[in-house]
Amino acid sequence: MRSTKSLHAPLLDGGSAPVQRASEAQCTVALIKCIIGTGSLTLPAGISKLRDGGASQTEAICLALLLLLAIGALNSWGFLLIGSACEATQTSSYISAWRRTLGRRTAFTPALASLVITFTTSILCASTVADTGSFLLAAALGVHVSSVPRDAVLGVASLLVLLPLSLLPSLAPLGTASLLGVIGTAVTASAMVARMIDGS
Repeated sequence: MRSTKSLHAPLLDGGSAPVQRASEAQCTVALIKCIIGTGSLTLPAGISKLRDGGASQTEAICLALLLLLAIGALNSWGFLLIGSACEATQTSSYISAWRRTLGRRTAFTPALASLVITFTTSILCASTVADTGSFLLAAALGVHVSSVPRDAVLGVASLLVLLPLSLLPSLAPLGTASLLGVIGTAVTASAMVARMIDGS
């Protein structure tokens, strides 16, 4: 059996240097990048689907804003409850707080929920990488996007980019990339607003 000391020892990279952990600021920026970045891609598509279904532009935007506010409020409430539970139980994770309040027997529940959310988010990420990569490659080659093999683009991106990133001992060094992602999302949103104002 492993000793308690080894269980609580800092993570090591190759058994020598401590692994760099992400700071609270880096985690916050990464969370903002994921939430806003995903929303900036999916929300316009959702509004477009509503328009295709017969809703007017005003109705589609009002419904989208209503759903956005409602989902944001539910997420905020959920984060507040989790933080309050962790503070009340003097723990730092979902599972630890669950164990302290509801017992060990069902402590797998928050881990399972996080696993499902991570899996669905991974599918969304893969779809975004495949679509974006296909459009960029089609533009670079001067061909129609339908002639670009989407699965091949995803496979190459997964092998050359996603797999090496997944093998890193810590994603903390990617904090700068997350900040660039937030800036890129702001630029995208600005372009959307400009196109809405000029009617294009």
